[in-house]
Amino acid sequence: MSRRYNFRTFNRTRKRYGVRFNSKKGHEFLIVMGVIFVGALINYFWQILIFASLIFTIYLYEKWSKKQVIRKSGINTIDGMEGIEFEERLEILLSDLGYKVKRTPINDFGADLIIDKYKGMRTVVQAKRYNKPVGLKAIQEVIGSMAYYNACHAIVVTNQSFTRQAEQLALKNKVELWERDKLISMLCSPKKKSESELIMDIT
Repeated sequence: MSRRYNFRTFNRTRKRYGVRFNSKKGHEFLIVMGVIFVGALINYFWQILIFASLIFTIYLYEKWSKKQVIRKSGINTIDGMEGIEFEERLEILLSDLGYKVKRTPINDFGADLIIDKYKGMRTVVQAKRYNKPVGLKAIQEVIGSMAYYNACHAIVVTNQSFTRQAEQLALKNKVELWERDKLISMLCSPKKKSESELIMDIT
């Protein structure tokens, strides 16, 4: 035997959500609104899907465009970058060189990027976009970050040079240094790679 309809029973099951109705009409109103909502969702499903797809496509295009602008940044543009922009440029550079790279959180414990396998080793990278030579502190920070990120190798990259003390500490701890000339050389590497691949395709 089927149970008789009772909106009070319905209300008791909805107490946990804090929603109650004082009459059967309130319950019926909820049902009607639900039917209207489902009907509208079905009728406008494709319009909603197309609109969402358009928004997502625009987002991806803007993200791609920004990446292309950063990818084309040379040393003169880098000199005017903020620290985070420099990190983004290095991330793209290392990715273009074939490495699997990820950026660390803002509180980076001395490392801005992590390379999964650089020369066969997990490597931490400290990025320093400076207007002066990089000193001891950057070397000390990246050395400290190696234990935190379980890395076996470390690199400090700058658009400038390193102080003598920084070079000595890096040498003792086998920290790889990319000063301005090295960075310029690496910036040209992906271009050379692309040109050589193009020549091979033509031949």
